[in-house]
Amino acid sequence: MARPLLSILLMLLAVFGLVAAVGMATGAFDLGQILTSALGQTVHGLVDAAVGGLKSFLSDVVSSSVPW
Repeated sequence: MARPLLSILLMLLAVFGLVAAVGMATGAFDLGQILTSALGQTVHGLVDAAVGGLKSFLSDVVSSSVPW
């Protein structure tokens, strides 16, 4: 079972490397910049979700503790 998965993974890595090399050599795209942008957007989304959850939690705590 592991052997076919390893072969598929190595093939995907080879294709990924080839596409990255061609893209960077031709100047069509910069894979490093694409990955950096995706990572930045992911972190931004996680921070937004955490802040939204914290705001909601604090709002619920304050509204449940106020008797009026």
